[in-house]
Amino acid sequence: MARVSSDRTYARVELVYDNFPQVAGDIRDAVSAVIGQTAELIASSAKELINTGPKTGIVYHRRGRPDHQASAPGEAPAADLNALANSIQTDRVDDLEVDVLVGAEQGAALEFGRRDGTIAPRPYMTPAAEEARDDFQEALARAIRGAAG
Repeated sequence: MARVSSDRTYARVELVYDNFPQVAGDIRDAVSAVIGQTAELIASSAKELINTGPKTGIVYHRRGRPDHQASAPGEAPAADLNALANSIQTDRVDDLEVDVLVGAEQGAALEFGRRDGTIAPRPYMTPAAEEARDDFQEALARAIRGAAG
């Protein structure tokens, strides 16, 4: 409604129905789902990097067990007993935070290498996260647009 008073024009805008709390909740739920899906994708991709692809490191001949070809520096670790891949899991901290955890003792040393140089980096988590980045951003934008109506 607009009113005119001697030298000024006034306009009044009134919010009759406030659906902002519902929209905000819908957006939060949609974003939470995208975060959870992305964490699962990162965990899955890291496991795949470990379990697939040719590795070009040293071949170990072991008595009573099959030979094992290790990864070379810069390659994702080579699966041997699957302890590393099997230790990767997700843990939802809250609705907007999910951790991707590596429980294997050698997990950090393989990802980043050792300071003493006895293990060179063999990244698997960082490439998995980088691979998910663009899809995450696109899914996040879609989720927000969809939830906002």
